[in-house]
Amino acid sequence: MSVRWAVPIAAVLLTAGFLFVVDCTDDLEAVSEGQIDSLYYKMDDQGNLEFWGSGDIPYRIEWDGCTTVTVKNDGISFENSAFHDCDALTTVTVQGSVGSIGENAFSDCDALKTVTIDGSVGSIGGVAFYLCDALTTVTVQGSVGSIGNDTFFNCDALTTVTVQGSVESIGNTAFHDCGALKTVTIDGSVGSIGENAFLDCDALTTVTVQGSVGSIGDNAFLDCAELNTVTMTGPITSIGSHAFQGCFKLQTLKIACNDPLNITKGNTGNGYIAHHADTVNYVHRYSAAYDWADDGKSCTVHIVCANTADHNHDVNADVTSTVKIQPTETTMGTTEYSVSGTYNGFAYSDTKDVQDIPATGSDEPDNPGGGDSGKKDNTLLYIAAGGAIAAIALIGAAFFLLRRRP
Repeated sequence: MSVRWAVPIAAVLLTAGFLFVVDCTDDLEAVSEGQIDSLYYKMDDQGNLEFWGSGDIPYRIEWDGCTTVTVKNDGISFENSAFHDCDALTTVTVQGSVGSIGENAFSDCDALKTVTIDGSVGSIGGVAFYLCDALTTVTVQGSVGSIGNDTFFNCDALTTVTVQGSVESIGNTAFHDCGALKTVTIDGSVGSIGENAFLDCDALTTVTVQGSVGSIGDNAFLDCAELNTVTMTGPITSIGSHAFQGCFKLQTLKIACNDPLNITKGNTGNGYIAHHADTVNYVHRYSAAYDWADDGKSCTVHIVCANTADHNHDVNADVTSTVKIQPTETTMGTTEYSVSGTYNGFAYSDTKDVQDIPATGSDEPDNPGGGDSGKKDNTLLYIAAGGAIAAIALIGAAFFLLRRRP
C-alpha cells in the first residue's frame, strides 16, 4: 500500500499495522513512503526507490514505476520475484551486504543496465536476472555464496562480471547464451563452476580466477569460440568432459605452479583446456613478509607461495635510504629505509622509518645521543665609558673585568 499527495504535505497514516510517512521537505521528495516491519522505504516522483533498516523486500505493485533501487543497510534480502518485470528499472545499488537475492528477483527487467553491490551476497537465486536484455555490468565488491542455475541466462547485453572476492559456486547454465559477455574476473577462489555455466558465450575472451577452483563442470565453456586467455592461479581439482571443447582461440593458459592435473600444451585431456594452447604458464601466488633490523639498515624479504611451500624463497634485499623528516635544533629527524625488487616476476617493496638523525643543536662528537652537549658559549663584551674601555668576558658562568688605563 502507498500514500500519494499532489501538494507538499507531511502526514502520518496508521493502517493495518503499517506506518506510512511522507515529508516533502526532505531532499528526496517522496510520493510513496512506508515501513514493513523493520524495513523502511521511500520513492520520489522520479522513481528513485530507497530501502533501509532490515528485512525482506517483497513484491509490491507500487515498485512497478521505480527507475533505481538503492539498499542502504546490511541485513536486507530480496524476496523471490521482488522486482520481476519492472520495465522502468535501470540501476540496482546495494551499499552493504545482502542476505540473498531471490529467484526471479529482477527477471524480465528490460531496462536494467547495472547492478553494483558494495558488499557481499549470501546467494543469488536461480533466474534472478533472467532475460534482463539491457544488463551490461555486474559488480560485487565482496564475496558471493552462490550464483544459482540460469541466474543470468540470456542476458544478451552483459559484457562484464566482476567479483572482488570468492564465489562458493556458479550454477548450471548461470551465464548460458550471454552473447556479449567478454570478461569474467573473480579476485578469489571458486568452489565450483557448474555444467554449461558459460555455454555459447560467443564473445567471451578472458576468464580470470585469482585463486583455486574446486571443479569445472561438463561443457562449462563449450563453444566459447573467442575465449583466448584463462588464468587460474590456484590449483584446479577437476575439469569435466568437453568443458573447453570448441574454444579454438584458447591459446594462453596461466595455471597454478603445483597443478595437480598435469595440464600440458596440446593435450585433449582435462576437458580440452590446453588442446589449442600455444603457451602454458605455471603461475605462483606470491606474497611477501619483511624482517627488518631495528636500525633499518638491513632487511630479509620472505617470499611465500600460497600454492606450495616448495616455492618459498628468502631475499637479502639491498636497502636504500632517504631523509623523510629533517631534524630541528631540538628534535631528531627521520630516515626512510626502503627495499624493492622482483623475484620470479613478483614485485615486492616495503619501507621502514627510523628516527636516527641527530638534532642540529647537539654536539655529535661529545654527545652522540643529541641534546645539550655542555658546549660553552663565550661572548666578549666591550664597554667604553669616561675615556676608558672596559671589557667583560663571559666565559661559562664566570665574569672577568678587564680595565685599560689611558
